[in-house]
Amino acid sequence: MTPKPTQEMKLYCPLVIQAEQQIQEDDWDIPYDGDMEVIPSSCAVGLEDEINEAIEKYSEPKEEYRGLMVYYDEDSPVNEKVVSAFPSVEVRNGELVGVLTCQITEPLTDSEMAKFQDWWPGQASDGWAEGFEQREIKTDAFGTIYVSFWNPSDSWHIEAEMTDTTDTADIEEEESLDMGGISM
Repeated sequence: MTPKPTQEMKLYCPLVIQAEQQIQEDDWDIPYDGDMEVIPSSCAVGLEDEINEAIEKYSEPKEEYRGLMVYYDEDSPVNEKVVSAFPSVEVRNGELVGVLTCQITEPLTDSEMAKFQDWWPGQASDGWAEGFEQREIKTDAFGTIYVSFWNPSDSWHIEAEMTDTTDTADIEEEESLDMGGISM
């Protein structure tokens, strides 16, 4: 059976990264006092691995193969075309940003893309990310941080990017096994 070729689609969004503020008093560290310090995304570039590890630990077993698509409307054509959708963070243009990396079997129509792009802010604000942003992440550089994929400001936006990820090696290997009427 030949696997359907897929394309990779990424939806990027800004992050809000906050650190528990430590107070210095006479060279003694006083624990968190309730104030949060916002870390600019350009300063958070070195936190990519630690945040992605926390995202992986936060994921549910049912998300293993399809990621957040397990929460998408089952009867939607979008759900048939988008095989998987996994959140992460990555460095883009010198800043740490949120990413929803999707594998799709065929391009989404304009209306399907609009519906999908309306769904992701819901996951980023009230769905998946609402629970994630409440989980503390211990870092070497900033101590305890919290990462939000959503903020209510006018600067929150989504950028989409498509990449062809067809795995031709697997398809060619499969085709070569069936050449000459001999199947292996």
